[in-house]
Amino acid sequence: MAGWTYATLTTAIGNYTEVGTGVLTATITNQFIENAEFRMLRDVPIDADRKQQSGSLVSGQQTINCPAGCLFTRGIQVYSSTSVITGANVWLIKRDQTFLNEYVAANTATGSPKYYAQFGGATGTTDTTSGRYMIAPVPDAAYMFQVHFNAKTNLFIRRYEWNLAKSEFP
Repeated sequence: MAGWTYATLTTAIGNYTEVGTGVLTATITNQFIENAEFRMLRDVPIDADRKQQSGSLVSGQQTINCPAGCLFTRGIQVYSSTSVITGANVWLIKRDQTFLNEYVAANTATGSPKYYAQFGGATGTTDTTSGRYMIAPVPDAAYMFQVHFNAKTNLFIRRYEWNLAKSEFP
């Protein structure tokens, strides 16, 4: 895409959609570009974007935050240990949130977790805006866990640092 500037890309999008700059504002164009970037990151994940985050489940607490910048989750491991992330572990099975609601009626089933569901999410820039995981059964101890995920990369985010009106896309 050498030779394309922000201005020529905006013009090309406007010509394709047959709308002017009154409708296709810079905010809409930037969101259009960002959504395309995230789609590429999801469809063509690379090993450099794989991350892991460890933590400890809280006994009696059914949800935990997704890691900051989590684009998508590859899996969650829960260890039988409450102090280290080594030794015996199990990969949680991804299920729908409604399945977990039926499986753990009124948060009464406790034990070693078997399932997880992901829900929520917004900007994904922090652990409180990246969504949450529901765990079932509800942990009966402070088991150690490790989330394996692909994170948003800084490769595309750096475009905000460019002078978009003058710079070419790499």
